[in-house]
Amino acid sequence: MHPDGFLSLALLALVPWALFCSRPGKHAFWIEWLAAAVGLSAQVFWNVNVLWLTLLAVAIVPGAYMACAGIVLRRLASRFPLSVAAPVAWIGLETLNGIVEPPFGFGWMRFGHHAHDHDLLLGAMRVVGVGGVGFALASVAGLAADLLRARAVKQRVTAFSVGFTATLAAVCVIASLATAPPPTTAGPRILLVQPAFEAKRKQRPPSARELYEETVQLTRRGLAEAEKAGKPVDLVAWGETVFPWAMAEPTLGAAYDRGVRAASFGQWQLAREDIDALHRIEHEQVGRRLFGVGRDGREIPAGTLFLTGVEEYVERDGQLRRANAIVIFGEGGARIGRGGKIHLVPGGESLAGLERIDWVRDTAFELAGYVPDLVADERASVVELPLRDGRKVHVGLTVCFDNTYDGPYTEPVRRGHLDFHLITSNEAWYVESWEFDQMVAFSRCIAAATGRSMVRATNSGISMVIGPDGRDVARLVGPGGKDRNVPGFLLAEVPVPVGAGEPTVYARIEPFLRGLWVLLPAALLLLARRRTPLGPAGSGYPGPAAR
Repeated sequence: MHPDGFLSLALLALVPWALFCSRPGKHAFWIEWLAAAVGLSAQVFWNVNVLWLTLLAVAIVPGAYMACAGIVLRRLASRFPLSVAAPVAWIGLETLNGIVEPPFGFGWMRFGHHAHDHDLLLGAMRVVGVGGVGFALASVAGLAADLLRARAVKQRVTAFSVGFTATLAAVCVIASLATAPPPTTAGPRILLVQPAFEAKRKQRPPSARELYEETVQLTRRGLAEAEKAGKPVDLVAWGETVFPWAMAEPTLGAAYDRGVRAASFGQWQLAREDIDALHRIEHEQVGRRLFGVGRDGREIPAGTLFLTGVEEYVERDGQLRRANAIVIFGEGGARIGRGGKIHLVPGGESLAGLERIDWVRDTAFELAGYVPDLVADERASVVELPLRDGRKVHVGLTVCFDNTYDGPYTEPVRRGHLDFHLITSNEAWYVESWEFDQMVAFSRCIAAATGRSMVRATNSGISMVIGPDGRDVARLVGPGGKDRNVPGFLLAEVPVPVGAGEPTVYARIEPFLRGLWVLLPAALLLLARRRTPLGPAGSGYPGPAAR
């Protein structure tokens, strides 16, 4: 099996959908829902390693969107060729599924993501994004279905059908060739540390210190190799929640003194002494151990920053809550920036408010050993990093599931100066399956669409640096070429834009395009009610009047 997948197979898979689901049929909606649920379950089967019940929601909810896409397809197919109806129906419902937050939506592998290994289509994402490339590809599949249906009824496909697909293809080609990633220069030299803790061991370790010491030893080896090569490191990065103790935001003690308390539905009810203990652990393990505050030795060299994923207690809406966070430390172990996860994993990190119900909370704890009661950040944080050479670069911080979405990456590029993205991720739940490759596909498309490098700092893989053109710059590879579930470290330079770097066209217009894909089905459905079919040859098969 090819780790990057096969775009041709994705195209072929959509042809029978366009061909057969465009026909009215008894129980079509329910059959399509079941088929989509089964297929989507296979895509995200790793959820059973978290909590098997979440697989039902992950499969059933997105499956409903695909079944609704079938309804739209059938309504449009009587008035428009499949080269139009198929992309409008598929991309419209696929986009809506990604806009609606879980549990009523669940964004994952989109059709355009299958183009992540094709330079020409990656280039087009600078203008039209994953959705636009997916729309063009779905039109190609729809045209193929038009041709097959036309052949079956011995008719010809109209010039409109062919011309529509050809126009979309031309737009993608022109968008790719007429634009380019921003010119880049060598940015920060980073050390990605990948301890490869198994999910069960990470969730219930013999001791937090055991995990910590293993990660510190890997970090020490990586820094020694960098020193030997004469390549001092600007930033050491650990993956999602690799720091084995929880942290508390610096102002949490003061919030507690003002009367702020843990949410009643939270798994842990923190007292003031608990908050003080978390601050003390942070000082001892980061300030003293890593940066050498108050002691002779240190692990992090002078001039090097330290970043780690961590579970952090924060104040949100007058309550003490848990967050999946990233914290960056400078000299002396002082915090210089923080970011948090925007999109929470349904069932794994949030129960969409159901965690407030006692019996739901008790059931979740009985099944999984913890309560999914985390709180999300509203948007991606952008942190300024001082480098060894005196330069300053700006990094956008995201966590794991955020990688599935465009917004956490396009919004900070529109907001202001951004040099590169960095995502921390814990993909140990995947063991060694294809979900690793899906996450890489997401990251490549994000890098290309925003024109910014993507750094992936993971617990178990795939840790890597992707350039602003969407191509791999460096990847952590272990013995035998293994790139997942393997401990190791990666030393790499991150390409950053020369100067401030302008946003890509797609980063600027992403909200508009996202709205277009969602509204287009509704617009064409209204139009279809007011117009006659293109005729028996219009869609390559007889219209209602010809049946």
